[in-house]
This record gives sequence, C-alpha cells and structure tokens, in this order.
Amino acid sequence: MARDLSALDRLTALVPPPDAPLFGTRPWDEIFTELGLVLPSDFVAFAERYGSSGFARWLAISDPRGWSPEVIAGVPEWMDF
Repeated sequence: MARDLSALDRLTALVPPPDAPLFGTRPWDEIFTELGLVLPSDFVAFAERYGSSGFARWLAISDPRGWSPEVIAGVPEWMDF
C-alpha cells in the first residue's frame, strides 16, 4: 500500500463503499448555491464515493445532493454560528 494515499483512499481500503450506494442526483453547484457555501472538497469526494452512508449503525453521513430545496433551506437552523 502506497504511503501517499489520501485519507479517503485509506478509509476505502479499510471500509469499502456499499455495494449499492445511495447517491443524490442534484449538481453540486446547485447545492452550494442553495447552502450559500461550498462544502469541503474532502466531504464532496466522500459523498461521491460512499453516497449517504452509515457506519456501525451509529454514524450517518448524508449526501446533500439527495436533499430537497426545503431541507437545504433548514440547514442554517442546524448550524451553530
């Protein structure tokens, strides 16, 4: 295993993506516009590889490309400014 693998590549080697990942279908630019921010590139890469995923039945990571505009509009309520 090469030492210069990204964190995502190391995770993938340890925990392969699901056989049938659940990916959102909306374009990232649309999501970023609606959120009013650009999500970190490592999160985008994770979502593109794993989709909406859960780990050990307690950690859930959602692919925001599957969120409706109404859900995205509520995101600021989740954030701690």
